[in-house]
Amino acid sequence: LQMQLATALAVEPLEFGVASQAWNRRYPTDPGLDLVAFEKWSARGEHGAAASALGRLEEFVGGDHYLRALRGVQLARAGQVDLGRRLAEDAVGAEPDLVTGYDALLGIAIRARNFAEIARVLDDVADHLPINPRELVQAQPQYADFLASAEGRQWLSRKPEINLPRRRPMTNAPARPRS
Repeated sequence: LQMQLATALAVEPLEFGVASQAWNRRYPTDPGLDLVAFEKWSARGEHGAAASALGRLEEFVGGDHYLRALRGVQLARAGQVDLGRRLAEDAVGAEPDLVTGYDALLGIAIRARNFAEIARVLDDVADHLPINPRELVQAQPQYADFLASAEGRQWLSRKPEINLPRRRPMTNAPARPRS
């Protein structure tokens, strides 16, 4: 069934529907279908279905900030912008260095052309992530309207220096004894 489902995802929606129904009959409580299918639903513009799949996955694993942020994006694209934004903000509030959460918030603000919100989130990015948001907005075409806006020009002018957080690189190596 898994091979049939994966093949059906690449072939056509009707075949995928048949394969997903067979999966659900055979494994009614298994989140595997949602894990495989949410991206396909999103790519096809079925953002409500993708958000529902992510919600079921999050419930299955007992909560997950990454999944919550992704679900926020899908809900915003499905027209539930406020709920989507709230979920992404919850995810970032719980895990301040969650890149996906900031990406979700920026994507929602860009789609809404909410330039003040973009500036606010970029400030948070500067405070919490080892990313220079100035370089980000100047290199990515989706920020062109923001940079041309009064809010974007003001943000650039008041953010001359970005203080990147200094974090020790993550490693699996054992700690060295101090001498």
